[in-house]
Amino acid sequence: MTIWTRVWGLAAAVLMCAGPVQVRAQEPAADYSQAVVVVTGRGVTTRAPDFGRIQVFVMGEGDTQVEALASLESQRSRIVDGLQRLDGAQVTQVRTDDVRIERVMGPDCEADDYNLQRSSGVCEPQGYAAAMDVYLRVSPAAQAGSALSLAAELGSTRVSATSFGVDDIAALRNEAARAAFADARRQAEQMAASSGGQLGRILRIQNGAVNGGNSNDLDDVDEIVITGSRVRPAVQLTVTPEPAEVTATLGVVFELLP
Repeated sequence: MTIWTRVWGLAAAVLMCAGPVQVRAQEPAADYSQAVVVVTGRGVTTRAPDFGRIQVFVMGEGDTQVEALASLESQRSRIVDGLQRLDGAQVTQVRTDDVRIERVMGPDCEADDYNLQRSSGVCEPQGYAAAMDVYLRVSPAAQAGSALSLAAELGSTRVSATSFGVDDIAALRNEAARAAFADARRQAEQMAASSGGQLGRILRIQNGAVNGGNSNDLDDVDEIVITGSRVRPAVQLTVTPEPAEVTATLGVVFELLP
């Protein structure tokens, strides 16, 4: 009795010092009264991407901040309008990011983010530069290269393809899940045959991870109908993206019959 009293007293002291304690419920262990086969199936599906996402750097300049911002918006509008007229493609602006405006200094000014200087003398601004990143969705995916080429032709000094994806990601994930279950059953049948038995009913299916695919969930944009003439870039840039891939895993418990 004395030993247990001391142990529990010490445990209580530790808990009081430790502060609030989170208690996480554990999943009850499966209770199978008969022989079972437990397997983990894996399914992989691939599909050519339907669209690509591109990033376009846009910059405007001016003697004042207002002029620089106006130049930036004019440049953005010109590039996006040109991209939306790309022949054989549907291009929509998804979002803009990292909008900024900075002073343009002379070569003798040593001002920077860590060494601020007064805007006079050698550090008097010679002008202002405003910039932003514009993200666009291009479909079909094969036209992403032409979109990048046209964006550079229209004045962007930095362009890149950021990702590719499929429109119906749910269908691709369902296909991967079916492939995972088929793989689980194949494994279970081999194990049952090796033991001289046969598979019975399914006792349990544990959903595992589903990864990949890169859907268009974040591309909340309206379809734009272009009525003007279409344009083509001077250089047709070919981009060959990897297929979109989705991987699914399932844990399955089968009854094992004699």
